[in-house]
Amino acid sequence: MIEHLRHVVLVVGWWWPQAAARRRARSCRRSFPACARVAARAVSRAFSGLKDIEEQSAFNRFIVGEKQDVRVDKPYGVALYQGKMYVCDTNASVVVFDLERKSFGLLKGAVGHGKLTQPVNIRIEADGTKYVADPVRGQVVAFDRNDEYLKAYGAPGAWRPVDAVPLADRVYVADVANGLIKVFDKDSGALLKAFGDKGDPSERLDRPTNLAFDTEGNLYVTDVGRFQVVKYDRDGHFKTTIGSGDNMATSRGRRVLPSTVRGACTPSTPPSITCRSSARRDACWILRSGRR
Repeated sequence: MIEHLRHVVLVVGWWWPQAAARRRARSCRRSFPACARVAARAVSRAFSGLKDIEEQSAFNRFIVGEKQDVRVDKPYGVALYQGKMYVCDTNASVVVFDLERKSFGLLKGAVGHGKLTQPVNIRIEADGTKYVADPVRGQVVAFDRNDEYLKAYGAPGAWRPVDAVPLADRVYVADVANGLIKVFDKDSGALLKAFGDKGDPSERLDRPTNLAFDTEGNLYVTDVGRFQVVKYDRDGHFKTTIGSGDNMATSRGRRVLPSTVRGACTPSTPPSITCRSSARRDACWILRSGRR
């Protein structure tokens, strides 16, 4: 009899959290903001430095002493690749949290020609190539799958690259200083074109900050100066805008959901956008000013 009761307790112990998860999922479908709050509570682990990821044994501590904690100072852009989390520390370099090996350190290729000054955003392709936008250095710096320096796009000077996203054989870069999207050849690094400053005033960019492509190759540009998302095709032809320009909530129902994506919308950390695809549709999430 006691053995049977033990199995009942185990079944109940398994079923209860599963049932709670199903109830949360139903709540998420009814109310997206509520879903976001539930998710924020569920993901409770934070990574901010060496001691959050590395484990030092008592023997090692006795031999070499306790390791000094090294922490991320001002994180913004983040990307994941093969068990590693790459974080742009805008006051230092790109920090790498190896979640599998439980190690923490700086991007090894970010020295010499690959040295970073103020990395703000990072994108990683399926083959492991990384693109880091550095507005103070004035270039987008590329690193290979092993985190070694590859090349840099653009010449330092009168532009400020704040985000870069690859598509096919091109790299699209947001230039916040000139209100442009600059397009580079991925292999040669040559500047192919720039767009965002032509056409009707309603079609022009002001301060583009973050980029995302959907599955059809349409480019979405968050513009902190316009308080809108501007949509172009991959060749730079204007298609539409999302948002009224003063209240992003009016764009709901147009496949755009206000949500925390990356960072906070302040003059030093512009609004972010990311697109995800499903079998039924593409959806883009936008962080808008004053909302977390």
